[in-house]
Parts: sequence; structure tokens; C-alpha cells
Amino acid sequence: MKILIDMNLSPDWVAVFERYNISAVHWSTVGDPRKKDSIIMEWARTNGYIVFTHDLDFGSLLAATGADTQACHSGSYLGCFAKKYRKSSYFSPESV
Repeated sequence: MKILIDMNLSPDWVAVFERYNISAVHWSTVGDPRKKDSIIMEWARTNGYIVFTHDLDFGSLLAATGADTQACHSGSYLGCFAKKYRKSSYFSPESV
């Protein structure tokens, strides 16, 4: 599993995922921070990443474009992550 962390989340999330042997990169390290969500999604699809975001509109973007890229909203993904690793489900990297 490879995670692409969206611009609206802290780069500190990279270390959180890596702590659990999950490969992760923050968009700011691989792309232009000013790019549109559609560009981020295309990059993720092309490179085999799941987008980890706090944007509520990524689901709409997926539906509108028919994209096959996976995207996880930080709230729902952290619930699963927290349950699996028995950690807190708060939205900050320090709490995981």
C-alpha cells in the first residue's frame, strides 16, 4: 500500500504511516502544491497511490471523473487505522 498525503494534511503524517511500515509521501514532496485536485488524483492513479485527504470533495471528484483511484478521507480512514492499531482516532499525527 502506498499513501499520497494531500496538501490539506500535515507532512507529519508520513512518519505516522511509516511507523506502521506503510509507504507514504506528502504531495508537496512530489508535486506542485498549487495543482488542482484532479492533477493530484491523476498522479496517484498513475503511480499506484491511495490519496489520503481531509477534503470532502474528493469523493465527488472521483464520481464525476469515473476515476479508479482510491481516496480515503482522514476521518474515516483513521477510524479503521485506530481500531487496527488500538490508537486514538483524532485527526493529528501526534495522536496516532
